[in-house]
Amino acid sequence: MEARDGEDEGVVCEEIERLRTMVCSLSFYCAYVILAHITITAVNIMLQKIKLQNEEWEINFSSPIGKKGGFGQVFRGLGKSGDVAVKKLSINASQAAHREMEIGAELRKQSFQNIVPVLDYGQDANSDGYFLIMPVCDRSLQEYIDKQGTVGTTEAISVLLEILNGLEEVKDLTHRDLKPDNILFHEGRWKIADFGIAKFVEDSTSLETLRGFLTRAYAAPEQWLSERPTAATDIYALGCIAHALVTGSPPFNPQDGDFKKQHLEVSPPHLEMLPAPVSALVSQMLRKHQSARPARPRCISVLKSAGTTVTTGPLASLAKAVDTVAKQTAIEEAKRAAIYEARRKREQLFQEMKLVLVKIQQNMFDQIEKAAGTLCQIDLNSCKVRMGNGSLEIDTLNGIIFSGPPAASQDFRGQKSGWDIVGNMTVSLQQNFQERLYVRSADLILARPPGTEEYRWYEVSFWGFANNRNEPYSLNNVSELAKALGAASSHHLAHPVTPIDGEDEDSFIARWIELFSKAAEGRLAKPLSLPLGAL
Repeated sequence: MEARDGEDEGVVCEEIERLRTMVCSLSFYCAYVILAHITITAVNIMLQKIKLQNEEWEINFSSPIGKKGGFGQVFRGLGKSGDVAVKKLSINASQAAHREMEIGAELRKQSFQNIVPVLDYGQDANSDGYFLIMPVCDRSLQEYIDKQGTVGTTEAISVLLEILNGLEEVKDLTHRDLKPDNILFHEGRWKIADFGIAKFVEDSTSLETLRGFLTRAYAAPEQWLSERPTAATDIYALGCIAHALVTGSPPFNPQDGDFKKQHLEVSPPHLEMLPAPVSALVSQMLRKHQSARPARPRCISVLKSAGTTVTTGPLASLAKAVDTVAKQTAIEEAKRAAIYEARRKREQLFQEMKLVLVKIQQNMFDQIEKAAGTLCQIDLNSCKVRMGNGSLEIDTLNGIIFSGPPAASQDFRGQKSGWDIVGNMTVSLQQNFQERLYVRSADLILARPPGTEEYRWYEVSFWGFANNRNEPYSLNNVSELAKALGAASSHHLAHPVTPIDGEDEDSFIARWIELFSKAAEGRLAKPLSLPLGAL
């Protein structure tokens, strides 16, 4: 009986094991089916369909090609003829006001040697995204540089010539974002990609928006200043590419300071490893002013002749001289550009801060008019207010801006005193009482005091030993002001230099309204002693 029970128990165990195996097999099959379904779903999600001008395409957002650029990202995609590269632009239809990509149509209907073909383009019919369809290329020039480190002279010249040929093929267009990432190797040639994208963004938005998309290491000075790019803008970028080819990096980099300052003011490194005519050409490509850069035909001519010219004897000496002069010219040109940029910044600062002084004048005149009513006459054209025997003028129309060259700035900007004077205006009060004229005036200077970083408006006036009855007086001359704020001058401060804007505006207005009131009554007189104390 016990044996029988043992046999039954064994049969039961076998049956349980068989059922367990069946369940496991079934579970594995179900899991496989579920996994396959998830995979298919994921692929379908990743392969998003887009409908452009000419046909439908599939784009795989999980498979990017290269690094994301300022204007967009490239992904792998599929079309009727196979694999393609799909660029999704950073700008969308709402930002571009649903503008048509006309440049895409122009490039698609032509055939080029050194321009990457455009297979399709435009806004997706089912979304607000803009796309550009291109063939899949072998590699970018940036990837090639990263792998090689540097490129030999002969190969570098060959690459530059292919890029120039591409620019010549569409000579009426400016690329605006030329860089190694946009130079692609396709069908045995280096070709320019993304032609027209920067122009599309500029036309759709603004130059300021375009500047935010630019590749900082390759952006020309005019692009940093939000000026209109030209063919010379691409020449500048090509000069940067030349540096990247033979040194492994563009001429300017973040380790050397601010990109904008470098592109606007700093002379690029000299490429000693290139033949003299080529290194001179690259220096000329990187000139700060557009009109000073060589045109494309000249660049092509110099590069083509570089490989065939034999420089021996006198020609070798001349080539060396050309190289030296080009280097010196680049340095001098960078200095001039730095001076120009400094002037531009100071003029911009003065014009902005001038509005502050105009507002102070308006506030003062408003307070006088509110108190005096029809007894005062305000002439905004001459910036004057008159009442009784007094006439008060704040001349905000004829401000003097100092933006001279560095040699002069050492004298005019008050380097000895430490004051940096950007410009000045004047406030003047006349009292004509009993046929006696008394004039009291002060300079209003936009300046940065010694040891500070902030520019403000300050009031300053002077006195001397010449028994001038019109004291305190203004100088209204930036050069004399700089000297007077220093040590050696015949003009002496009538009072401490006093700020007048911001939290000090009310004190300035009250001070001159008080003086104007005295002049109106004929009670204003030259101070009994000078200098005065704090205002």
